[in-house]
Amino acid sequence: MALSTDVAIPDSKLARAVTEFIRDTETELLFNHSSRVYHFGALSGVHRAVKFDRELLYTGCVPRHWAHAEPQQQD
Repeated sequence: MALSTDVAIPDSKLARAVTEFIRDTETELLFNHSSRVYHFGALSGVHRAVKFDRELLYTGCVPRHWAHAEPQQQD
């Protein structure tokens, strides 16, 4: 399923940094869950014709599980 550019993960320096940090500190399961939270929020906003800042939404949704994640060990 292709997602509209209206809900795609932002391609900004901040979003890339957040993604890299999260991938280094969370499990893949939590990263994928956080990404789904972002996409659900973005799709809901588009469906309701709500204007929103994708970068702000992404940076707010993705790291919301930091408190639950245990640092991954580097091999």
